[in-house]
Amino acid sequence: MFMNPRLRSVGLRFAVVASAQPSTKAKAGSKIQFKHLAVLLGFTGISVAVGNVVYDYIVWSNLEQIDAAVKAGLCWDPEWDSYELLDDSDMLVQPAIDESLRAKRKQWEHERGITRRLILMVRHGSVQSVSDKTQLSDRGRKEMEVTAERIASIVTEAGGEIRAIAHSSSDEAASSAEIIAARLKVELEPTPLLDEGFPEMPDPAVSTLTPDMIVPEETARLESGFRTYLDKPSSSANTPPSAREKKLKRSREAPTDNNNDERIGVDILVGHGNQTRYF
Repeated sequence: MFMNPRLRSVGLRFAVVASAQPSTKAKAGSKIQFKHLAVLLGFTGISVAVGNVVYDYIVWSNLEQIDAAVKAGLCWDPEWDSYELLDDSDMLVQPAIDESLRAKRKQWEHERGITRRLILMVRHGSVQSVSDKTQLSDRGRKEMEVTAERIASIVTEAGGEIRAIAHSSSDEAASSAEIIAARLKVELEPTPLLDEGFPEMPDPAVSTLTPDMIVPEETARLESGFRTYLDKPSSSANTPPSAREKKLKRSREAPTDNNNDERIGVDILVGHGNQTRYF
């Protein structure tokens, strides 16, 4: 099981205390024994406190950078989704849509007359390392059980129908997807397009990450996953809305009781942190 180095040091300190032999001295000796125990616990407490302060500083510092960047408008591009496919000329490895998966999804949507899609992205549950393999911990399984209940509530409230639960090829993502699928009674759709990767630099930057760490193959793969599961309109944002788009807009704005023409298709993507951020 993976353990934070700070917690590991705490565990060792407690192990030293726990392994101390009972004192055979008189009362004075016992008092000294308890005094040593108090000192050890005191140092342990200081260690935990210092560790938490450092960790909290790192977390809040990063959040402050993100908040400042968004408020200043320096990093947020209001045209992030330009309604045009990306220009792939600057990509070292070209993305390729999984036409089989995409066709399967499109066929399902066509058969049910889907007019709107709801895409739910889930990061796998907490993990632990066992025999050099990463798998869900007990906490991770509980997280996914709670997540499954929440998804069921969201889908019911939206009045949608779930197509499938797509998941990466990792053990932790597959196990997470299985737990959710068991609750929702839907099929699984494994795909390496949702595997973890390092496709681009984070913004705000992280000092431990450098551009040379970017893997072009992973950028292309994640872009392929994005295009396989998400549809980007090919028309310009300035193009007047079609009659169908106007009808959909009126349908969405109408009271729920009259909103019978809208059919919502739901896709659940169970993957990883960087993969989800990239999408």
